[in-house]
Amino acid sequence: MLLLFLRASRKRQAFSIFLIILLISLSLVYNLQYAKAGILTVAANRVSNSTPGATGVQYLISWTFPAVENVQCMQIAITTSTASPSAVPTGLVTTSAVKPVGGLSGGGLTDTNYALYNTVNGVLQYEYATGQNTTATPIAIQTNNITNPSSSGIYYAQIRTYTGLNGGSHVCTGQTSFVTVAFAMTAGQALSVNVDPSMTFSVSNLGFGQAINGVTTNIDISTASANTIPIGRVNPSFDPIVGQSLTVSTNAVNGYTVYASDSAQLNDGNGHTIADWTGTNGTPTTFPAPGTTAFGYTTSSTTLSGTGARFQTNKWAGFRQWGDEVARKATKASSDVTNVGIQIGVDGVQEAGTYTTTIIYIATPTY
Repeated sequence: MLLLFLRASRKRQAFSIFLIILLISLSLVYNLQYAKAGILTVAANRVSNSTPGATGVQYLISWTFPAVENVQCMQIAITTSTASPSAVPTGLVTTSAVKPVGGLSGGGLTDTNYALYNTVNGVLQYEYATGQNTTATPIAIQTNNITNPSSSGIYYAQIRTYTGLNGGSHVCTGQTSFVTVAFAMTAGQALSVNVDPSMTFSVSNLGFGQAINGVTTNIDISTASANTIPIGRVNPSFDPIVGQSLTVSTNAVNGYTVYASDSAQLNDGNGHTIADWTGTNGTPTTFPAPGTTAFGYTTSSTTLSGTGARFQTNKWAGFRQWGDEVARKATKASSDVTNVGIQIGVDGVQEAGTYTTTIIYIATPTY
C-alpha cells in the first residue's frame, strides 16, 4: 500500500510540475506578445474646424513611434468609444476624405509611398504594400475634406500600426503599436461686436503756386483761418485764384461724397452781385480771361459720379445754393485729399465794394 501511495504521489507531483510549466509558458507567450505591441506617444488630433456638421474639415493626426518598425498599414478609426473601433459617430463622413500631396511628414516615412484607403466610413487607412521602416520620431498625417460628427461631444481617434497588409482586401495584419486620443466637437461661442461708423473731415487753405487742374494759385491764404477765404482785391486785369484742401477719412464701405455750395451770390449788400460762372458741375467749362465778371470753382477729384475727371484741364463751374459734388470715392478712405480752386473775375463796370458769400462744404459717408 505504501508503494501505491508513493506512485500516486509521484503522479500528482508530476502533474503539478506540468501545470507550473504550462502556466510559465503561457505567461511568457503573453508577455512576449504584449511586449511586441508598442505605445504610440505624444499623440493628438487637431481639427481645422470643430463645429459639429462642418464640411471640408482638415484632421491633422500626429504621434511618435516607440521604436523602429516596418509599417505597411496605419489605421485611424474615428469613434465614439475608446473600446470599439467600429462605433462611428453619427454624421461623420470620411469616405470623401483626401490626402493632399505632402500630407504625411516625419516618422522616417516617405509621403508618396502611402496612399489613403477610405472606403470604410469612419476609418482612415494609409497603406504601403512594401512597407517602410519608421524612426522613433514624430509623424503627422493631414487628411482633408472630412465632414464632422453632427453633435457636440468628445470623440476618439484610435491609431493602430501594422506590419502586414492584404492589398487585395485592404486588411491590415500584425498590429505593432496603438494609442487612442480624444478630441472635442463644439458649436463654439457666438461672438458679435459693433463697429461705430466714423468720419473725419477737415478744410485747410493753400498757399501761393499750388497747381490745380492746369492753373496755379496766385494768392496765398495758407496763414488764414480755414473758416475764412481772404482773397483781397480783384480788378479787370487780374483774376485771383485761391485753393483749399479737403481731407476725408471714413470707414463707410461705400465711401463718401463732398458737396460744395454758396449761401448766395457774391454781393456787396447794396444789391450788387458778381455773377456765378455759367459752367455747371455736370458740364464745367473754361473760365473766361480777365475782364469778365464771373465766380466759380474747380476740383482735382477724378472720381466724381458720371464723368469722374470732368473738371480736369482747367474746367470750372459756378456755385449754386444747392450743393454739387467736388469730391467722391466709392470705397472707404484714409486721409483722402482733394484740392478745390476758387476764381473771381470782374469787368470794368463792376460796382466797387466789398463782396461776400459763404462757401459751404458738406461731407456725406455712404454705408
